[in-house]
Amino acid sequence: MLQTMRTNVHDVASECERLMHDEKEGTAALSSIGFALKMNNLKVSSSQMVVQIVNHALLICGIMGYKNDSKVAVGRHLRDAHSAALMVGNDRIYATNASMLLVLKDD
Repeated sequence: MLQTMRTNVHDVASECERLMHDEKEGTAALSSIGFALKMNNLKVSSSQMVVQIVNHALLICGIMGYKNDSKVAVGRHLRDAHSAALMVGNDRIYATNASMLLVLKDD
């Protein structure tokens, strides 16, 4: 799971880096619908995986993970992990992606 997230971030970052140095194709590609879809999908998958990672940490820590005064407290991390999907709602990103895919399909 963590390896998958690392790979996704690395792939998108590598593509972004490559496009930033490509004077011919770079600017157009970075502002393309395809690249926006990749970035949106990265955000959604990362916000979902971080919740899974913190949940696993909570399972490892057990009940001590719930206590705020514990050395292994993860309550705040769990709250912050859930906020990643809520701040810029994943459901809104899914709707935006659907619209962009329709536009991309028509091209």
